[in-house]
Amino acid sequence: MAKDLDYYKKLAERMIEDDSERDTAFDAYDNMFHCDWQLATDLKGIEWIRKVTSTDPHDAVAAGGRVLSSLEPNVKLQALASNTPTKKLANAWETNLKWQLKSVNRRRQAGVVQDFVRSALLYDEIAAQVIDLDYHIDQVADFKGDTARLRNARRYGRFLVQTYHPKSVHAYYSGLMPEVVLLCQRRPCRSVISEWGDLAKELEEHEEDYCNYYDLMDYKTRAVWVEPEEGGNEIEIITPSDHNLPFLPWVTMVGATSLESDPKHARQPILYAVYMSGGWETQNVVKTLYTSEVIAHASSPRGKEEGPNQEPTIIDYGDPKRTAKVPPGNVYTPLPPPPIDQALVEIDRILAQGIDKSTVSRILMNADIPSGAAFATLNLATQTAVGALKPAKQLTEKGLAEMFTQMLLWVHFTKKPLLGYGSDRRNGFGSQYVIEPDLIDPEAIYIDVELTPDVPTDKQQRVNTAMMAVQALNYPKEYALDDIGVSDPQAAEKQRYLEMLADANLQLVIQGMQAQQQLTIAQQQQAMAQQQQAAMMEEQQGTAGALPEGAPVEGPPGGQGFNPAARGQPPAVAFPGGTFEGMT
Repeated sequence: MAKDLDYYKKLAERMIEDDSERDTAFDAYDNMFHCDWQLATDLKGIEWIRKVTSTDPHDAVAAGGRVLSSLEPNVKLQALASNTPTKKLANAWETNLKWQLKSVNRRRQAGVVQDFVRSALLYDEIAAQVIDLDYHIDQVADFKGDTARLRNARRYGRFLVQTYHPKSVHAYYSGLMPEVVLLCQRRPCRSVISEWGDLAKELEEHEEDYCNYYDLMDYKTRAVWVEPEEGGNEIEIITPSDHNLPFLPWVTMVGATSLESDPKHARQPILYAVYMSGGWETQNVVKTLYTSEVIAHASSPRGKEEGPNQEPTIIDYGDPKRTAKVPPGNVYTPLPPPPIDQALVEIDRILAQGIDKSTVSRILMNADIPSGAAFATLNLATQTAVGALKPAKQLTEKGLAEMFTQMLLWVHFTKKPLLGYGSDRRNGFGSQYVIEPDLIDPEAIYIDVELTPDVPTDKQQRVNTAMMAVQALNYPKEYALDDIGVSDPQAAEKQRYLEMLADANLQLVIQGMQAQQQLTIAQQQQAMAQQQQAAMMEEQQGTAGALPEGAPVEGPPGGQGFNPAARGQPPAVAFPGGTFEGMT
């Protein structure tokens, strides 16, 4: 049974207080990412100081985000049986869930994967809420809230994934899971009134002001209240009551370690070492000092003049030679510009290398490698640099898997089928994929998500490894396709079988056409040979008898009289106009 609001207010205060050190660290990470740094007190007020801020922390987080969030995540739903129909059903659900992710991203300024990756890199924590718009619209309509914008949002897809800055979300974790989640935000009162309708009527007198918004939820109870900044008591929007959901619709993932005795060290994002060591502040001071010194010395004298003559030396800066006309009796000596302090430059280089070691290698930022480096060296360096992003990668994958799991839980709870479509040639453009609520077992949903880093040779290595395993070890092709990232190996094999059948049918057609052509040519050759043989027989029969007197000779004479072997006259002599073929 739900307790009164005072109990949940005290719980919220305690949760916020427990996360105070975490929030201080989050503020520092935000400052580093946004290059927001203030001069030290002893440097303020000095006229020649020019503030310079290092962008290395921002560049490290941005590089990690480019590597991890540039490709579509590979969703794998564990089939609960090894038979082909069950595998096909799991593959269809994977395609449907990918479509839901694309639909979610259509209404967002940034994709869910990009937000999850940045949150994991920058804070080592992910906070998001998965909302079924069909269910939410009905709930908002019941308390006469504004459903117009929700219905417009529904045109882009059924689910809304609202990502939050982890500083706004406080959660209590047990050894099992997150137990309580609190959303605490500073919001315009107008937006709260628009969202909650009649339930926020008491807030209308503060419509132009801001308020602190609290939304606390556990596995049984939900309470929502606000505290106007311009004074006044808290206003209950949802009195603590049962929410009737069989799950907690929040994705709260922390890549923390339980080995730390101090909770403030549990979360260790990519900038953790830089924050704890103060390396960024030191680097900014060093950059500021040597840069300001160079700027301040830019107007220093470039020469000195000595002698009794009061007339100054005249230098014609328009002349390429820049001739100096020195008055009689004076001596003009050029002065070199002051050199930059190499000690400060060296310290800056050392500090920058330390930040690189703590975050990501510069090879992921700008391919900063020595000229002439071997390809194997580049590949090894790249893979090593990507290894530094593995904790954030694993946290993002867990967050995405939980997001997809909650989508299926919403479908099972609302008993409303989930419709999706194929969006590429592998899944068939326009093909429908439906997830039926009755087929979902909430206690047997096993989803894995893999983010494939967008780095050189990664895909090639997977393909080569799979090919060698198939050829040398008789590794199943279905497993090999799954290893290289094919989302639906069964469909890929089926497509390959169809292509093989099509190729075989085409070869049969080509062979039949070739055989028919060869048969036609053979028949033509046989007919020509028969015609030639018939012509020769006619010629032989024509020359065997006596020719009429005065008739022209059409062929060579025959008989023993014209047989040289019988001492007769050769046919060539008796018939000079005959050809070689005719004589023989």
